[in-house]
Amino acid sequence: MPAVIVEFWEGRTVEQKRRLVKAITKAMVDEAGSDPTHLHVIIHDVAKDSWGRNGKLGVDLMAEPKEAAAPAAPVPAAPAPAINRVSHLLLFVQDLDRALDFYVGLLGLQIRERTVRPDGRASASTIQGLGLTTFPAGEVKGKTVEHIAFRCPEGVEPIVEKLKAAGVAFDGPKRSPYGMSVYFRDPDGNRLECHDSTGV
Repeated sequence: MPAVIVEFWEGRTVEQKRRLVKAITKAMVDEAGSDPTHLHVIIHDVAKDSWGRNGKLGVDLMAEPKEAAAPAAPVPAAPAPAINRVSHLLLFVQDLDRALDFYVGLLGLQIRERTVRPDGRASASTIQGLGLTTFPAGEVKGKTVEHIAFRCPEGVEPIVEKLKAAGVAFDGPKRSPYGMSVYFRDPDGNRLECHDSTGV
């Protein structure tokens, strides 16, 4: 017949004791293999005038003024970072017009500027920080980035609906370190992420 005896100052409510007995019983069953039907939990409520510590009764200890906690040491301010955000990302694509149809026409990015690079290749930049240009002549590479993430303050649902309507395969929405994210690929196979602001 295992028994657990708990002694503490009086003052706990019946509901607190009920929860305590339940928690102790579960711990004894889980950790000690006790049979709950034979386990006794005994609670002793002890009056503060019948319990002493450090040479004083509990009732006297309760009446003593508490020592003020030492003020916390000031936390030194972190130095301002030299870099505070990504400025832009230039992405190689096979076909600039096709890429613009996807990023501007489908995802809703806005063109900031269209230019011609010194070697004659066309390029475009968006106000959201994504730049697009084709590979140099005769040079076609594979994956150029692991993925690009876009923040969607109004949530990812509008993007999901656009992807569905366009027949673009996607993964999610699902929880990520940045919030609720959805993952998909552009026409060149680059992996993209759109996430809301619940995680940042």
